[in-house]
Amino acid sequence: MAGIMTKAAAGVILGGGLLFTGGMGLAGAQPVTNVGEGLVNVGIGNVTVLRNVNVEVAAAVAAAVCPSVDAAAGILGSVEAVDQGGETFNCDTAAENGPLSITQNGPANSPNGANAPGQQRG
Repeated sequence: MAGIMTKAAAGVILGGGLLFTGGMGLAGAQPVTNVGEGLVNVGIGNVTVLRNVNVEVAAAVAAAVCPSVDAAAGILGSVEAVDQGGETFNCDTAAENGPLSITQNGPANSPNGANAPGQQRG
């Protein structure tokens, strides 16, 4: 009986040690970021109409929908800057639905982005 208890105690100690060290390895992992992968979100007003769309497509949409945007004036560069840096590109549309906005895609831009795994700090 003492041998069984010794083996059980050793198993608990070794198993707990493995779980502890495995958990420490996971805790130090870097969160996944979506900066600079060539995809953005396009929204009109407060509605996202295109998610994870290529920057060229987003630039074409902005050139087609926004009368103030000149397609030859380097709109693609502005949209690529959104993808690289995370800032937002806005322009007024001819529709009454609100301005067109192009934002970086990813969990931080979703409605519950602050509660997404890897986004909670503290």
